[in-house]
Amino acid sequence: MNRTLITLALILALGIAPAQAKVVNLEGFIDTKLVESVQSQLESGDTLNLNSLGGYLEPASRLAEFVRAIGINTQVRSTAVCQSSCVLIFAAGVERRAGINAMFLIHLGRDSQGNILPGATEWFVGKLFEYGVNELLALFPSGSDGINLNYWQARTVNLINAD
Repeated sequence: MNRTLITLALILALGIAPAQAKVVNLEGFIDTKLVESVQSQLESGDTLNLNSLGGYLEPASRLAEFVRAIGINTQVRSTAVCQSSCVLIFAAGVERRAGINAMFLIHLGRDSQGNILPGATEWFVGKLFEYGVNELLALFPSGSDGINLNYWQARTVNLINAD
């Protein structure tokens, strides 16, 4: 108890404030350069604000693992979108919030020639499941290779898990 009071007195006397969680923005095409920039700004407990049409899966996967490992929260505001590989990063957040008008797009994996990559799709859906997203494939319309999720659909499958 005395040690705690002494520590608190020193903090107040020296004007040292505890670190405050901050909001870091990720906007635009997800590639290695953007991921490295965002990672360098994030600290445990921060919130990552996403607005992206997606990008490359490999750097997005690295950022998603980083987000999960250090306990980052994620959000997509009402005026924003989170599509493709952006969804993987969003799903990695500890607390995942979204504005009521936010939109999410999830699609089957494709190569540069447009061919469906079943292995990539299975891996992607598996990662979402690992992050707590449930029943996602049940929402895909028959014969469709993608789905747009609104706020309520994203809540239903636990993509959004906090208010």
